[in-house]
Formats: sequence, C-alpha cells, structure tokens
Amino acid sequence: MVRSDNPKTIFKDIERAFERTINDVFAEINTIAKTKTPVRTGFAQRQWRTVGQYKLGDTKTVIDNKATYIGLLDGELGTPTSKQAPKGIVVPTLKKVLNRRRTIR
Repeated sequence: MVRSDNPKTIFKDIERAFERTINDVFAEINTIAKTKTPVRTGFAQRQWRTVGQYKLGDTKTVIDNKATYIGLLDGELGTPTSKQAPKGIVVPTLKKVLNRRRTIR
C-alpha cells in the first residue's frame, strides 16, 4: 500500500510489487519444472536453478538448467524424447503457472 503523494515514490512501490510478483512466478515455474523433469539418474532434475532476481528492464536468464540433454527431454528439437514426460517439461509448466490469476502484492 502506497502512502505518499510523491509520484516517484508511488511508481517505485508499484515497480517493486510487480518485481516481487514476477520473482514469485519464476520460483513457482522452477519448482514445477523440477517435479516434471523425468528422473532416471536425477541429474537433469537437480540442475534447475533460479539465477538471481528479476528487475524491470532486465534481459537476463532467470531460470537455468545446465544438463546438456534437457532440450532433448523437453522437445526443443522436435518431439520430447522422454517416456516419463511425453508432453515435455517447460510448456506444460508454463501452461499450469500462467493460466492462474494472481494478485500483485
């Protein structure tokens, strides 16, 4: 809740609230992607990382997976290759997370 008459302060509070909400969404995407990643050895599942925090105007990577074969599992080059996740990992995760209404806090 903004308690100021200064437009700069109000705008800054709105920016911070928006950034907090987006960071919460990224954390949720990361958590769900981990659970949807197929587990044979568990390596690809353990490689999901949230890299830093989102700030308005940034164009950096926020979620990362260092497993070299994650694109094959996810179907980046065609159909997903995993029998455990035949629909892929990222697309079902995004559909689940982004179809939900949120409040900016």
